[in-house]
Amino acid sequence: MSKELTQTQAIRNLQKYLRQLSFENKNLPELPIDGVFGTETQRAVEIFQQEHRLPVTGIVDRTTWDAIYTSYLLSVEKNAKPNSVDIFFRSPQSSSLRMGDAGFAVSAIQYMLNEILTFYGNVPEITIDGYFGEQTADAVRLFQGYTSLPQNGEVNLETWNRISAVYNELFRDGNQ
Repeated sequence: MSKELTQTQAIRNLQKYLRQLSFENKNLPELPIDGVFGTETQRAVEIFQQEHRLPVTGIVDRTTWDAIYTSYLLSVEKNAKPNSVDIFFRSPQSSSLRMGDAGFAVSAIQYMLNEILTFYGNVPEITIDGYFGEQTADAVRLFQGYTSLPQNGEVNLETWNRISAVYNELFRDGNQ
């Protein structure tokens, strides 16, 4: 690999790290990741150096690089999406949640439906109690109607997948 190619990749990495940090620090510009160490990148380095009490040179020496990289790793960890957990039944395929059921999966449905249905206007909030009562069945039927699913008030695999897909789409990457 040529020295020029290696330097370009290092600059792209630097820009990526500074760009991540700019999402939390509005003083840092949201840099393009183009591999060019131009005035915008230099200014971002200077701002970072100033805010971290490093000599303000605009030059990325080892101390500055390590500080930027450490801050980047902390930012990525802090802003990482939570790991998903499979909580719906795996077998038999025909399993569903319905009136009278209770447990964590019901609480998850109630929570997601509360969040989703706020986008549909005047919809009563569901009590998140882990019990699949009439209120939850009504909310499921309402959601099923909005998403062209059979309105039976039960959460089978298809309804579960649709609820979780809509929830993930609405709230992915901090959309709210």
